[in-house]
Amino acid sequence: MLTALLIVNCMGVHAQNQDVTNISHEDNVFQRRATDYMECLKGKDFENAAKMLMAIDKKVMNENEDNNTLWLIKTIKNELQEEYAAGIKDYKMVEDKGYKYLHKYDVAVSLNNGTEKVGTLIIEKKLDGSPGGCNLRYDHTIDGIASSRGEVILAQKAAPFTPNAAATGYMNCLIKKDVDGLACYYSKEKRKDMDYIDLVNQVDNVHSMNGGVRSSVLHKKRIQSSEADYYYKIVFNNGTSEFLYLQVVKYSSGEWGVRKTEFVKPW
Repeated sequence: MLTALLIVNCMGVHAQNQDVTNISHEDNVFQRRATDYMECLKGKDFENAAKMLMAIDKKVMNENEDNNTLWLIKTIKNELQEEYAAGIKDYKMVEDKGYKYLHKYDVAVSLNNGTEKVGTLIIEKKLDGSPGGCNLRYDHTIDGIASSRGEVILAQKAAPFTPNAAATGYMNCLIKKDVDGLACYYSKEKRKDMDYIDLVNQVDNVHSMNGGVRSSVLHKKRIQSSEADYYYKIVFNNGTSEFLYLQVVKYSSGEWGVRKTEFVKPW
């Protein structure tokens, strides 16, 4: 199912049922987001639910929006419409608190046809600490770095003002599995659009290969006025190696931030 691929991916329904004095500002913000998403599903507002899943519901859409985005919205909307065709009669949510890079809610859903479903609502956390994508999934568990508990250390300072500092800092954090640190190498402009799960996936992608990372070394770089390309040789514990391409760009703020990372074929 497409929605399951988009996520790397509760509280009581009524706030008066909780001791609101013990709810932090962050919990309160994510709590409202969780309720809004569930109310969209219950009210069969599947288009807005699709946009919330993609974390673009607050974005002004226009007819010139890229075709891929519009296709995803339509596809997810149709999937949700089919899944909840019977309509949601009621739902209850209890938050499983303490996750570092997301908020997790255990959800019990009662459909109008008498069916009951138990699932997990995941609300991803953006690099600026605000709510990201929402997704209610069934038979789902959270594992790996995504299951980390504790307080995330939000990046406060601007990204570096030189390309070398951005590339070196990013790679050091990547090799050390420092997800919090990786956020520092994305511009403040990008932090409002990216989720921590994006960074978790980057770390998992590298360290899950070939027995894990043994070392890395800069192989080649090319620096231009507003963008720079870096190629790192990653050596794995089983003796194999791959080349990781890292692109950093200069933003209007003067920050140099990461834009793209991917494994490429040797040349």
